[in-house]
Amino acid sequence: MKPNKLALAMVVAGMVHPSFAAYSGHVAAPAKPSCGMVSTSSVGNTYNSGVDSQVCWSNRVKLSGHVDVVYSDSNAAGSYEGGKSFDLAQGVLAVDAKLNKAWSAKVVLREGFDKTHINYSSLEGNFQSGGWSVPEMNLTYKDMSHSPLFFKAGRGFVPFGSYANPFALSPTLIQANSQLNEDYLQLGVMSAAGWHASASAWTNANDDWKYTMDFGFKHSMRGVALNFDASYITDINEVAANSNYTNAALAGVVAKDSAWQVGANTNLRGVDLGVRYLKANASSSVNIWGAHMGYSMHAAGFKHSFGVDWESANTAATPLDSRMGVEYKVGLARNVDAGVSYTKFTTANATKEPRLWLVSLTGKF
Repeated sequence: MKPNKLALAMVVAGMVHPSFAAYSGHVAAPAKPSCGMVSTSSVGNTYNSGVDSQVCWSNRVKLSGHVDVVYSDSNAAGSYEGGKSFDLAQGVLAVDAKLNKAWSAKVVLREGFDKTHINYSSLEGNFQSGGWSVPEMNLTYKDMSHSPLFFKAGRGFVPFGSYANPFALSPTLIQANSQLNEDYLQLGVMSAAGWHASASAWTNANDDWKYTMDFGFKHSMRGVALNFDASYITDINEVAANSNYTNAALAGVVAKDSAWQVGANTNLRGVDLGVRYLKANASSSVNIWGAHMGYSMHAAGFKHSFGVDWESANTAATPLDSRMGVEYKVGLARNVDAGVSYTKFTTANATKEPRLWLVSLTGKF
């Protein structure tokens, strides 16, 4: 993707303000994180713009986003324009608005999504501009003071599985085989005790109704957080057919093959531990399970985080035996992060072990 003026403006917005504060000798007062509004997020997978930025642009309206400038290096022949490239891979812009006490709206724009693909068999890919897309545009009703029920309608990522960033350039195998962007309806309940449940529905190109159901629990006490979630989808082929990633692990699924997954994780004083399992009920059974370990800390005036992911997929439905990923991030300033990640696959064919390096600099505003 060629850096255009808007993308460069996003980089400047993310970098100039924190850099100026750091070198001017002036310490800015902490921004109010709510901007006069409560969080508009609800149960499900979404771009958490409220987490990315504490900058308040207007009362009851939050404008945020980020860009990823990436250097990639893969040993797969023909990948990333000959194996190595330095690209402005994507730009994301989000608007969250609190319309009144119960209704909120969300719009997310992204450039580069349509043609930013990772092939998980060879790690071949190419960061190209696919033009601006609108992966999220929805309305949410949620008024916990009157009822635990909530309702969402519009475009977004259906609540199957759980992942923190729907725009990850090299997501885990389970995320890549779970992520589905659709126009859907969601009805659910959120308990003050920490548990939630919902059902979602949408139609495919043939006007056939598809569904997901999910249940989860979140609890935090004395610095210890515990999260659990389980979800079910009536047709996993919807993911295989419509995903922006090449899903080698789902190559054997067909229409109306269902799938389910469960996951649990805990956080104790900066240490993250998690496990996740995905099962597709196909004629050629698909099983993927993975584990994560991470650690976050503050040192030398910066926030550092380190994570390791490991996944195993059954070879009956995919040439991949396992995937290992390592990632390190450092917060250079309040709105600027730098990171490096390494991904390696061990395949059924021992002579082919594709690997990928990604080095990124992200400016947020």
